[in-house]
Amino acid sequence: MESKSLIPKKVLNDFCLKHRFSPREKQLGTLAIAGKQRKEMAQVLGLSIDTVKEYLGTAYRKQKSKEKQL
Repeated sequence: MESKSLIPKKVLNDFCLKHRFSPREKQLGTLAIAGKQRKEMAQVLGLSIDTVKEYLGTAYRKQKSKEKQL
C-alpha cells in the first residue's frame, strides 16, 4: 500500500505519533492525503465503508483533542 505522499514521511510519522494514531488510522490518513475517497480506502484496505468512517472519525477526534490541550 505504498502511495506517493504529498507530505514527507517523517512529518507524517511525527504527526501520527503525537496524536497517538493507530497503524490503521495512519494508513487511512495517508490515503486521505493522497486524495482517495472513503470507498477507495475501503477497497484498498479490505474494510467496509462504515469501518473507514469510524477510523477516520476517531483519528479526527484524537487530532482535535490534542489541539485543545495546547
